[in-house]
Amino acid sequence: MRLYIHSASYNARRARAVVHHLQLPVQFVTCDLMSGAQQRPEFLALNPNGKVPVLVDGDFVLWESMAILQYLAGQTPNDLWPNDARARADITRWQAWDLAQYGRCADVFLFENVLKGLFGLGPPNPEALAQASHRIRGHLAVLDQHLAHRAWVCGDTLTLADFSLAASHETALAAGAPVDDAPHVRRWIETVQALPSWRAAKE
Repeated sequence: MRLYIHSASYNARRARAVVHHLQLPVQFVTCDLMSGAQQRPEFLALNPNGKVPVLVDGDFVLWESMAILQYLAGQTPNDLWPNDARARADITRWQAWDLAQYGRCADVFLFENVLKGLFGLGPPNPEALAQASHRIRGHLAVLDQHLAHRAWVCGDTLTLADFSLAASHETALAAGAPVDDAPHVRRWIETVQALPSWRAAKE
């Protein structure tokens, strides 16, 4: 299998963490986003959205990081993606919440505070940041309350939900979002960050 990634992509980081954690035989292929490699015809043939990560397994091509995580974890029995319908539904619920809620707010801070300056797109939009700050504080409260009596997002075991949400949370933190005032989330993210597989995914 080949996994197309870029070191700055937090979506790719999720997939890399799963590969490292499960020690899967996956070849990492860097797609140089800064040079526009994601818009070249050969890459768009793999992912017409022009984004990473993309997984290629023989003649099967898969994009969207959450789907890639589930496919990778399905290669071998493991606790990241248990063979239990309720456990998988719970994991998918938090992955969907990240895509629809938490991660969407993190993307606003990433765009306004980081990407705009990087690509010369003008100053941050105060109104967009204010709205995103209000929303992400609400989402953070949901996550913090959920983690108050749990070691991990889906109970007592590390799962795909943790890798999924950790990528968004780290991005929000790095991009200046107001997400550091949540003790249970802080404890949880520090635990994720200490994992050898997570550290390897960030190298």
